[in-house]
Amino acid sequence: MAKKIILSIIGILALLGAYSILNGGNKAKPTMARIDISEKTTNSHPCFVIKNLEDGKFPPTAGWMAKWGTQGYVIQKDGVSEEFEITTTFDKCKINFALRGPWELKDKNDNKKGIKELWVEYTKFAINGQDIISQPTSAWHNKPIYHSITAQKGNVFNIKINWQKYYTPEQLQIKNRATNILTIYLLFWGVIIFFLYKYRRKIYATQIWKKLAKLQDFDLEGIITQKWQAISPISKKSFLWIFLITNIVFLFHTVQYMWGNHDWGLIKWGITVSQDLWAGRFTSGLVQQFLGGDLLPIANNLFCFAGFTFAMIYLAKYWKVPQTPLNYTLFGLFIILMPYTLSWLWYIKQTSLYWNIFFVIYALYISQRKTYTSSIIAIILNGD
Repeated sequence: MAKKIILSIIGILALLGAYSILNGGNKAKPTMARIDISEKTTNSHPCFVIKNLEDGKFPPTAGWMAKWGTQGYVIQKDGVSEEFEITTTFDKCKINFALRGPWELKDKNDNKKGIKELWVEYTKFAINGQDIISQPTSAWHNKPIYHSITAQKGNVFNIKINWQKYYTPEQLQIKNRATNILTIYLLFWGVIIFFLYKYRRKIYATQIWKKLAKLQDFDLEGIITQKWQAISPISKKSFLWIFLITNIVFLFHTVQYMWGNHDWGLIKWGITVSQDLWAGRFTSGLVQQFLGGDLLPIANNLFCFAGFTFAMIYLAKYWKVPQTPLNYTLFGLFIILMPYTLSWLWYIKQTSLYWNIFFVIYALYISQRKTYTSSIIAIILNGD
């Protein structure tokens, strides 16, 4: 049984390492792209129509193009690909393509300050299966990728365009380095566990291994029941009151999580293990990987407030706050309801860090036992 558990841990670490390489490396990251399709004309309509193949709809023309002596369509989309169909309605119809970055002013109140230099990397531009660009090409609004075709009435063209987030050489170097660090980190622990298992009889920590070997008699249901019964009624009541009041106070964020939140894209597209490695957050987004990288905003808040509440209970124990439900509740709410909590709530991806607070405080709490096992667990939790 113990052997299976160790091999399972090694396997999980190896899979996480492989996942960080595959998901953090070449996977296309969604970003906003803009595609202009137009004809230079004084007519009221262009010489072609566009059909979106995703929903079968015909988008309206861009009315503002007329003042520039053109007619056509603008597709601005937050994603990684777009496919549409063009049908010409006149002979000698010249269709002009411009693949750009999104249009966004530097200052919404002052047009004279110009447009933000938001780059997009186009990886595919094909017309009827024929590639127009042979390699990934970057563009922004004022430096687009141009291409033109001339066709006769009734011609139909299938257009496929793929793009991804553009990284400068410096950003790409940091991104790759972060992915490599996480991979090495996971593989390192996999190797350590493997050698601990293989040479368990020759290393000093034989007593620890004997304890691990007892896992074959592991009774999860019995342990959970025993631990629950061991929790004092004061801690249970305090937890319920702190958790309940915290959720009521921050209910506006839990329900209307998109208000002012700059991580909406993460809810839509998910979060990778290596996304925040550049900032030294090795475990940021790790919990979400159990959901395939998806974020569940309401469930995410409930789960994270539970971790924050646990942290306050153990901090009260560690600081030896007088043990009454009122004292524990007031103590926990005084910290949790501080305005600074809102700064983390604004980053929906970082609310999972509330469990890191619990890990650190619990590490301090169990370090008081002064046993070898407690010390090792405290070091691991603090390292997390």
